[in-house]
Amino acid sequence: MRGFAGEAAEAGVGVGGAERAVERDRQLREAADGERPFELAGGAVLIPESEVGRAPELIRSLLDDPRRLAQMSDAMLRLARPAAADEIAEELIALAA
Repeated sequence: MRGFAGEAAEAGVGVGGAERAVERDRQLREAADGERPFELAGGAVLIPESEVGRAPELIRSLLDDPRRLAQMSDAMLRLARPAAADEIAEELIALAA
């Protein structure tokens, strides 16, 4: 098993990767709120690339907190659009007509 460090190196996080990660983190911080609806609604947790090492701890804490997971699930259900594919198809058909 390669482990997390090997996977990170393959993903380009390492020498030179740190600079890219910092830039991506900056872009995320500056992104419009509309680009992160799941996080802002409470249904997801954004981990900046520069802090990816804390992901296992965060995942464990979420798995150990059924109440928080239920809140996140509820938040995602509020954002869900189960008929999205139908809505898109109808819009495309209307545009083609």
